[in-house]
Amino acid sequence: MVDDQFAATPMDKYASAIATKSLQLTGFQHWNSFGKGIAGSLYGDRLASALIKGTDKAKLRSLGFNEQMQEEMAKQAKKNATKTGGLYDLNLDLWDVDVTTREAIEAAAIKESNFLVTTPGAGDLPVMFDREYAKTLFQFQSFAMAATNRIMLPLLQESSVRSTMEIITHMLLGYAAYELKSASMDRSTSKDKPQDIVWNAVNHTGLLGYLGEVYRRQYAFTGIDPTGIMDSDRKYVSRGGLGSQLGPTAGTAKYLWTANPLNTLTTSEQKAKAARRLMPLQNHFLLRHGYDEVEKAIEQVMPDKIK
Repeated sequence: MVDDQFAATPMDKYASAIATKSLQLTGFQHWNSFGKGIAGSLYGDRLASALIKGTDKAKLRSLGFNEQMQEEMAKQAKKNATKTGGLYDLNLDLWDVDVTTREAIEAAAIKESNFLVTTPGAGDLPVMFDREYAKTLFQFQSFAMAATNRIMLPLLQESSVRSTMEIITHMLLGYAAYELKSASMDRSTSKDKPQDIVWNAVNHTGLLGYLGEVYRRQYAFTGIDPTGIMDSDRKYVSRGGLGSQLGPTAGTAKYLWTANPLNTLTTSEQKAKAARRLMPLQNHFLLRHGYDEVEKAIEQVMPDKIK
């Protein structure tokens, strides 16, 4: 889920360990590995098929394989690749190729996997976020940048049936994610308007890249929604304006202030919501219903705003 960078200082190592454990606890790391495993299998099948049939030469060139490499790889694929369950297995360990070709095949596999399962890399972060603690404290929106660089721009540069089908597939998967998320919240989507359906299908794909993130940030900060597609979801917004602009550390500081029982400027409902936001895994879909009950109990004991 996160880019692999060397942790240079003890603080970096500590922050990296926290990030890794968090991803493991939420299940994101396991899901990411599962998705990349599937992506790797699909890449191997497509590469073997192209080499054996002599097709997709432009795609092979874009992956870094010149004509000479393609000819040698085609010989090895025809000799060693096997087909099981309708998919080709490259059996790369049996190939008699030089180190450069082998490394190029592995690099292409990583590139394609990172395209199918968006994974931020060093090029998706500003220089100040090279440090692990800076990424942990400020949570720069690296996924939005990665989606722009690895999904939106490459698809816009292509004008083929393949790119069109990929966009449609992304949208179908995006809407499926939205339906699952809504179901975990006990929220009905039966009354969604057509523009809501399209927005949520696109919103959960990464196709908008940082453009979608900019729109969500201004909405979280101002509450202004000229399109009318986010107002109905206002109660489900997980980040406030401060947290959206300055990262979760600033948002946590705000929640600490809001949840303070001695704070006479906030209502008991606001205190309860802020207290919940401070709890670990409070928005995890498996634990959300339990935290809803905890939030109600906190609201009952918190002092209300002094009018």
